[in-house]
Amino acid sequence: MIGANVRTNLSGVHAKGPLIKKRVVVVLTEKVRFDCNPYVPFLTGALRGTAERYSTPGKVVWGGTKDVPYARAQYYGLPGKTHPGTVMQWFDYARPRYRAEWERSAKEAAREVANGL
Repeated sequence: MIGANVRTNLSGVHAKGPLIKKRVVVVLTEKVRFDCNPYVPFLTGALRGTAERYSTPGKVVWGGTKDVPYARAQYYGLPGKTHPGTVMQWFDYARPRYRAEWERSAKEAAREVANGL
């Protein structure tokens, strides 16, 4: 039997873990918001403008303010869209079209932070 004790200083890797996660979350949510927005129903632009970022992967919210109480209705079945190309359930519509690109962007963001070690 041959064994080897491998010792290395991983403090930089552990320190970068939260930074990598944070960067991936930011990049992913920005990409999702950007890629979904053309499909979000548009009358005044208020619904598209309410997309807010949260610190969980892929969590983008449209609506959520008293100024835009109709977001849920627009998403699930009371279409009032006025621009061509907008759809109900815009996230579900965009996800299969952009998923691979979202994954590539997330991996690239993680590599950028990791390479800064």
